[in-house]
Order: sequence, then C-alpha cells, then structure tokens
Amino acid sequence: MERILTARSGLFGWPDGAAAEVYVIDATGQRVAAPLVHEFARIGRRLYEIRMPSDHFAVLVRKEPRS
Repeated sequence: MERILTARSGLFGWPDGAAAEVYVIDATGQRVAAPLVHEFARIGRRLYEIRMPSDHFAVLVRKEPRS
C-alpha cells in the first residue's frame, strides 16, 4: 500500500491520478475529525490540497482500484 507522508501544507497526489484516503494527525497524535482537505482534478489528475498547522502531519493512503 503506497503512502504519502507530509508535515507541510500543499498539493499532493500520484502521477496516475489515483484516489486516496487522507488522514491529518495533530500534535497529540489524535486524528483530526474535520481536516482542511480539498480533492480536485487538474489536467486529468486527482490532487489533494491539504492545509494544516505546523504541528500536524498528514498521511495520504493510496486507494487501489477495485477489480
């Protein structure tokens, strides 16, 4: 299972435009219930814009297509 880990706000995604589950974790290690994450498409590619404070981090977990 592929993952992207980041401690910075920004745009994230895979080159093939795969979907992802996005989890944002706060400074105490708790999952943020309503993170500032926006999913959108740009040039045929799915991207996730993540905004978070400097003491948080995010994990994007790639969703594999169902066969």
